[in-house]
Amino acid sequence: MCGIFGISATIDPKKDYDKVISDLKQLITLSEKRGSDTFGVSFKLSEKTLIYKTNEKPTKAINKKNYKDFLKANLQKNLDNNLLLIGQTRLVTNGSKFSYKNNQPLESENIVGVHNGIFTNLQNYDEKKTENLESYNIKSDSLTFFEKISKFANNQSFISQYTKYLKDIIGNYSVAFQIRNENKIIISSNCGSLYYYFDKNFFCFASEKIILHKFLLVSKLFNSSKIDKNNIMQCLNKTIIYDKDINNLSLINHDGTNSIDDKLKINTNLNLKIFNNFQYQEKKLQNLK
Repeated sequence: MCGIFGISATIDPKKDYDKVISDLKQLITLSEKRGSDTFGVSFKLSEKTLIYKTNEKPTKAINKKNYKDFLKANLQKNLDNNLLLIGQTRLVTNGSKFSYKNNQPLESENIVGVHNGIFTNLQNYDEKKTENLESYNIKSDSLTFFEKISKFANNQSFISQYTKYLKDIIGNYSVAFQIRNENKIIISSNCGSLYYYFDKNFFCFASEKIILHKFLLVSKLFNSSKIDKNNIMQCLNKTIIYDKDINNLSLINHDGTNSIDDKLKINTNLNLKIFNNFQYQEKKLQNLK
């Protein structure tokens, strides 16, 4: 069991940095009960996607100097009006928490994503042998999933290929991801452990309805007096695409009862550029030489 979460809103980058950090802290704290082994978050900026992840207890990690310094140096000066972030508090079940590549948000060529659940037909080991699923050498099922769908992102018809692929998945999943350099957040679930809120001005999601509701009550970016509980919806056997550019939510039923809009095509000319805290530390060490 893990906690996944995300926010998208229009902000004032010069005034709202502290509000962004406060809201992120609230979501991390509320989600930690679902996973306390690792923590990570990604921010989709105008030119790149910024990622911070660590194999520490989430509420401990966000109080450390290296976390605060990383965000101040790389996020604060690069924020723009479009806030798009996704994150996870992880309970390790598959793939060592000491492997940076297995910790989330996961990085692939075209996609940055988070996952809660288990893909039982995406295991990266010989089932005839006894394996320690937390071994450093085991690639997580989550990473395998995102690497697979990343290949679909080389085609404009990503959404149709992606939803078709979900039908082949065995296991329980709730996922959220950002694709290429698009101002979009895509979420999907086949188990219902995913809830979202959208009111034309603010989009957010979390793994539990109670987490989402509690977050909205204390959010600095959202006016809690405007909460409409009817707008807290469950994502079950659906894919939701939030497009920040047009502030629109599209819904696709996994049973195929609604068609896929042509407007949901992906711009394959937008390339994903990632800068993470591992690269940041390497850069700092190089500057000391």
